[in-house]
Amino acid sequence: MVESRESGRLQTPALLTLALDEVEVGGSWYDVETAVTGRRGPSHKKRNWLFIGGGAVGGALLGGIIGGGKGAAIGAGVGAGGGTAAAAATGKKEIRLPAETPLTFRLTDAVTVEVPVKQAENR
Repeated sequence: MVESRESGRLQTPALLTLALDEVEVGGSWYDVETAVTGRRGPSHKKRNWLFIGGGAVGGALLGGIIGGGKGAAIGAGVGAGGGTAAAAATGKKEIRLPAETPLTFRLTDAVTVEVPVKQAENR
């Protein structure tokens, strides 16, 4: 593992960066150098805007019905605050890599792998 970062609540997507430094082939271990590969969690922006904007619009509508123009302004602020709280409470989106998830690593330096004679004869 080269780097990992858990997801933030309102921004900062999760990050997982990996590289290989050795592999096993036919019972023998080989040192390898690979470029890093990884996954970045999904963005929070769209969902956050829906929570915050939806809260503001809903608050403005309700405030406008109850208290007119002044109520709409107050309701929009309260709704946006509530939307922000909801986005923060549900915001973490972590990276999941189930067992046996295929990953691709690109070699950055050549490596010679010796194929056992028995395997070569079976081909």
